[in-house]
Amino acid sequence: MGYAYSFKIYSGTHDYKRLPNEPDLGAVSNTVEGIIYCLGTIQRNRLGRTCKLPKKEDVQKTSVPRGSYDENVASLDGVEFAATSWKDNKQVLLLSTYVGADPVGTIGRYDKKQKRT
Repeated sequence: MGYAYSFKIYSGTHDYKRLPNEPDLGAVSNTVEGIIYCLGTIQRNRLGRTCKLPKKEDVQKTSVPRGSYDENVASLDGVEFAATSWKDNKQVLLLSTYVGADPVGTIGRYDKKQKRT
């Protein structure tokens, strides 16, 4: 019932030291360690119906230039999530617990129609 945002995949036995207030959950469960930051692409239907990012149809309009983006930040259980919609050849949706759209930069892209960068 939520987002898995703080985890580390078990990769072998090692000496795990619990914090004083952590319960002893057994050998396998005790090996899970906290990692806070996550970033990845996400499908639009995973963001919920109330998401304020533009829909795919709106981003793909020719009046919207490539490189345009929108960002929304929300908080859940004290963890901030940044959801970013970016227009490349198609809409790209990113969800992150540690980065947002800023700082913005520019890059050169090859244009097939003009046959130049």
